[in-house]
Amino acid sequence: MNTKDNLNLIFIVLIIISITFTIRASNNMLFTMVPLFCKYYLGFQESQIGILSALFGVFPFLVSTFLNAKLKSSSRKKLFIFSAFLYFVIFIMFYFANKINVWFLVSIAGFSLGALMPNIITAASLCEDKTKRERIIAIYTITLSISLIIGPIIESFLLKFVNLKESFLVFSVFPFIAFLLSFFIQFPNEKEFFETKVPVIKNPYFLSSILSILIYNIPFATLIVFGGIYAKDVFKLDISTINLYFSLFFTASFLGRFYLIIKPPTKIFNDMIISGVATIIGIFLMIIANSPIVFAISLFILGFPHGFTFVLSLISLSRGFDINQRNKANSYFFSTVNIIGTLTPLIFGYILNFVNITFLFYLLLISAFLFLTLLIFELKSSKLI
Repeated sequence: MNTKDNLNLIFIVLIIISITFTIRASNNMLFTMVPLFCKYYLGFQESQIGILSALFGVFPFLVSTFLNAKLKSSSRKKLFIFSAFLYFVIFIMFYFANKINVWFLVSIAGFSLGALMPNIITAASLCEDKTKRERIIAIYTITLSISLIIGPIIESFLLKFVNLKESFLVFSVFPFIAFLLSFFIQFPNEKEFFETKVPVIKNPYFLSSILSILIYNIPFATLIVFGGIYAKDVFKLDISTINLYFSLFFTASFLGRFYLIIKPPTKIFNDMIISGVATIIGIFLMIIANSPIVFAISLFILGFPHGFTFVLSLISLSRGFDINQRNKANSYFFSTVNIIGTLTPLIFGYILNFVNITFLFYLLLISAFLFLTLLIFELKSSKLI
């Protein structure tokens, strides 16, 4: 690459980093603050809050699967910019939210995210050079991690000076920046994409990505919701200590993704299997943990597959689909991740009405082992390993 190409690549990467950070940090603010806002400002019951929060996952799933995946590149770019603008407006409108329009606002926020996130993933995978492309994907994912660390710090700082309702106005700076950056996100030329039907769901690279995510994301979605309760009930830990333990989890995840930036993986499918095994070991350790130290070690171990799995899945998609096909693959993948994150806590929360939380973790262990077995079978049958 000449100097001009290198500068152009750096510019593209900076745009991806910036828009990823602003959108992920702000949508995490929505995920955490909207339930509190509805509870203490609008007087919602827990059941209403649960249904409302589920919309954050349902609408991205619907938009990503049935709209974004079907549109041509030129139409998607218009949708992307429009969604970025809507996303900014939503933050302003939350200041005026009431018991009726808050359902509409959350739905529109979900709609916007369903159009924004898959296209950022696709933009991160457009570089023709394989090593550079996979390094950019790793940079994208580590930006997600950083935004989840810095975003709550900013929230905490803001709430010392403004109330919860006013914080939506202040935080609207982030989606406004994202809207400005949306004009610079690259979209591929997909002329050939619509000439032949792409069997995305049957593609072994797609199936491997989905199975790898299922191994980990089901335990992760459950752990985030119920892991703290488990630690408090079993080990009598206080909330501050539980948060400290979870910092070990996210530190390990960050280290895993940082490693993949420095050394992009070559044998990604072997790495997927190793990540799946690490997930099973981490869950098993959590089940047999007889002290807070063992529990902390299990969280630290589980952090590494959290860091690796998403990156490996995106790299698999970038390898398995050409530049004309990746939007559809990324859209289906993103929608699957969203629906897992939405349905898993609801399903396992219902199961907890009949079993204790330790038994729930046994179910997670069985689930991880089952999907790991299916992953190995798929990789061998399609001769990817």
